[in-house]
Amino acid sequence: MRTTEGAYLQAKGTPFATLANKWQTVLVQQAFTPCLQYAFAAGKYTSDIALAMDAIEALFDQRATTFCLVTSDSDFAGLCRKLRERGATVHVVGEAKTPEALRNASDQFFQWLPPEPVTTRHQQESLEALSGPARRCADE
Repeated sequence: MRTTEGAYLQAKGTPFATLANKWQTVLVQQAFTPCLQYAFAAGKYTSDIALAMDAIEALFDQRATTFCLVTSDSDFAGLCRKLRERGATVHVVGEAKTPEALRNASDQFFQWLPPEPVTTRHQQESLEALSGPARRCADE
């Protein structure tokens, strides 16, 4: 969520999934505030509803007018529609599997693409060495 004064950056999730160790470094580096959401019943997650409530509150308190949700979960389509009905701009970043309902409920959808794998110099040299003889055979 963005405000005119700056950014309101939060990452919501369960302590054992979304906000597990692999995310901790990224959240710190990007200055996000991690917000842990504990399940009150087995198999139930409260992160979605907490995010929706915070977004609506930020809009009504006039702390934000532009929202960016990073999700492929179509459950957030209702939140997007409600925010837009109240004049907010909503961007969604999601995977290719993101349902049309969520894509269409936002002002703009951005498809997230995984980064290209980084190869080390040693790996690159190994690949080139392997493809060298094959290339020569194909040229003959």
